[in-house]
Amino acid sequence: RGAQICPEGAGHTRVLSCPYHAWVYGLDGKLTGRYAADTFGDIEEAQYGLIELQCAERCGVIWVMLNAEQDFDIDDWLGDFAPALGSLQLDTWHLYEQRDLEGPGWKATMDGYLEVYHHNLVHGQTVGQHTVGNLLVLDTFGPHQRLTFGRKSLGQLAQTPTETWQPGEHIRLIHSCFPNLSVSGILGDFCLVSQIFPGPTPDKTVTRQSILAAHAPRTSEEQQAAQNFSALVLQAVRDEDYAIVAGIQKNLPGLSAQGVQADKQHFVFGRNEPAVQNYHSWVAKFMAQKGSQW
Repeated sequence: RGAQICPEGAGHTRVLSCPYHAWVYGLDGKLTGRYAADTFGDIEEAQYGLIELQCAERCGVIWVMLNAEQDFDIDDWLGDFAPALGSLQLDTWHLYEQRDLEGPGWKATMDGYLEVYHHNLVHGQTVGQHTVGNLLVLDTFGPHQRLTFGRKSLGQLAQTPTETWQPGEHIRLIHSCFPNLSVSGILGDFCLVSQIFPGPTPDKTVTRQSILAAHAPRTSEEQQAAQNFSALVLQAVRDEDYAIVAGIQKNLPGLSAQGVQADKQHFVFGRNEPAVQNYHSWVAKFMAQKGSQW
């Protein structure tokens, strides 16, 4: 973590260098050099290379298996979802900004990416200004999902001939790849990619939030537009979604102490939340499989 890619020697062979003790590794992961090796002592350098993890690139995303003892077939895992995710052409976008957000526990965090039921109430001043709340069309690809939200311009189609419709201008697509990737394709030149990872304790997560632009901002107007989009999604996720959910989560441990009956200590999914239902049904399936690799 934190390794730097840098040139080495006159031939400028690219290597990985640890910024702390300056040990140097080839791009194949082998240890090739150590700072002040004579004072450190003799070691079998072949045994101290970087840990090799399986990875693959598909649909503009790099997929990594974090367990060195396990392998995965990314094409099998993505299945019929690959063309849908690939249609976003994520490898052609410009990475404008990236940040890590602390969030509440896994379930509470993930559920918010999978429904639009809360948008009118929570996001009225941000993304909810553009999206029709509580309206969702869902396509499932096994555990992966494509959520289609309606934009508030959708009603304009009723006043125009069907042959002139441009449906893509009136919807918002969210591609959710199980278990932790959400790609929100926003109308226009920007896209939000969210990767949710477990935090240090069960009640915490870390979200890697990547702001993508169709191209690197070239003018002051484009730079301002990128900044506005970045600020909008930061407010919507950190200050609205995560702040509210953290408050709800904070009260959950006290239910038993307050004498709330055990059969009342659970969440209920509505029929207007099909993506949440599908997600948790797959969680249950994988948890039931002994030795599951996901």
